[in-house]
Amino acid sequence: MRTDDDVDTLSGGAGHPKGMPLSDILALQPLRRAHPQLMAGESALDRLVRWAHVFDHVDVRGLLRGGEFILSTGSPLGEDERVLRGFVDDLADEGAAALGIELGGAYAQELPGELVRRARQRELPLFAFRRRVRFAEITEAIHHALIDQTHEVRRRAAPLLEAVDAVALAGGGVQEFIDTLAGALGAPVILEDIARGITAFNAAGFRQDRVLDAFQSARNANDPSGMITMSVRRSGAVWGDLSAFEFDAQLDARLARELVERTALMISLCLARGHDDTVARGLTRGEFLGNLGKGQFSRSSAEESAIALGADRAGHPLFPVALAWQGAKRVPEGWGTLARRIMRSPLSERPLMAGQVGDELLVIVPAASPESTERILAQIRETTADEMPPGTVNIAQGPLTGNWADLGRRLRPTAISALTAGPHTGAGFVDGSLPNADWLLYELADGASAAKYTEHVLAPLLRHDRTHGSDLVRTLAEYLSSGRKKTAAAESLRLNRQSLYDRLGRIAALLNADIDEPDIAFALELALRLRAHRG
Repeated sequence: MRTDDDVDTLSGGAGHPKGMPLSDILALQPLRRAHPQLMAGESALDRLVRWAHVFDHVDVRGLLRGGEFILSTGSPLGEDERVLRGFVDDLADEGAAALGIELGGAYAQELPGELVRRARQRELPLFAFRRRVRFAEITEAIHHALIDQTHEVRRRAAPLLEAVDAVALAGGGVQEFIDTLAGALGAPVILEDIARGITAFNAAGFRQDRVLDAFQSARNANDPSGMITMSVRRSGAVWGDLSAFEFDAQLDARLARELVERTALMISLCLARGHDDTVARGLTRGEFLGNLGKGQFSRSSAEESAIALGADRAGHPLFPVALAWQGAKRVPEGWGTLARRIMRSPLSERPLMAGQVGDELLVIVPAASPESTERILAQIRETTADEMPPGTVNIAQGPLTGNWADLGRRLRPTAISALTAGPHTGAGFVDGSLPNADWLLYELADGASAAKYTEHVLAPLLRHDRTHGSDLVRTLAEYLSSGRKKTAAAESLRLNRQSLYDRLGRIAALLNADIDEPDIAFALELALRLRAHRG
């Protein structure tokens, strides 16, 4: 059993990221022959060198990737103090690891004072090479050292990666992957689902409660330092995260990261096969809500399943909140990060559950008290505003229900309320509890009859827009949605009133109908809504 003092180091991290420390680079034979004199940057000798370049140009902006040891004759720099300061600033801004300049050429005995002063200000390691040496020998030595280091990492990685592959070949389950990774790293490993529920973990010999406390503290603080985290995917979407503490200092961080990445991939494949019971609870949050919405649970089984998934037993009334994309406005990473942040609040002030159902995110909120409920809703609203670009997400709040089975009947209507809402820029939610004809229209929109109806009613306008590049369909939609108020429609379309009158006249002529007659206006609005729901 590891000691508590060991556990306290879990959040600190360890290992060696890609590259070699500058101090090790200076020990290479060609560097020693150059008699490098350190002129600046004494505090940065642990900086990592990723590569070496001979660079005799003043402008380096956009040409480096960080971690380079720059070698120069100094010829293009001269004595202009402005040029010298700019060169050092550019190197520092580009993330160069160090600068070495040969004496005896452009600078006979000493480097320019302004160059040294600026390097000290920017803490850029600066070396004067007192003896001439072929730069090709220096770059070759550095590159060989870096390549040898990589080969050593690969040699050490092979048996560890093979152990992960062996679990897969033997048909092992998720917990076996977790155990294998924890053993290889000598550090705790934790698997979470998208709603931040821990579904499997291995404490690697530490006290389990201390591991979970350390993990929870790091997660609540939104501090990923000291951990390696990789996404686990299922059916093309982010299912959750695999996290490993960086603890074993003898293990190179690149190797540790590769091990975690390989294990996350294997777990993704394991989940895709769908046979692993170890993480059934984590797998089914979204699936549970989807099946709940289809009425596949009795009242008792719905509650039992929800509790098994981590829901509170307090028995408070519940209501759903649905988040849906506005049309085609989607964020590539989807709902994963947002769901995790929503579920990150303290236990007493967070939703009971969050899960992705189709393209929507459903969040189940307990109504313990008006104050608590409002705080949870405010957190959902604020987190969405922080995580998602403006105007990409609609949020709908469903009605209060007394139990999980009743809640299931409200999930689909609430989700459709979010799906069918127009751009929502206010501070509140779309009210998913109100009567909404769009629920029926959305369900009917993909049918053949709806397609025929839409084409029949709007065909003249659609043809005109295609042929002439006009915008008559959108004009009609804005006019009808504004309650046939011309001033409001003109403002929404950013047209002057006369231009709107001209468009409305063209629409009426093409349809051969009075678009202000109530029955005709209703038929047109119905067709427009069906078309919008068909995408």
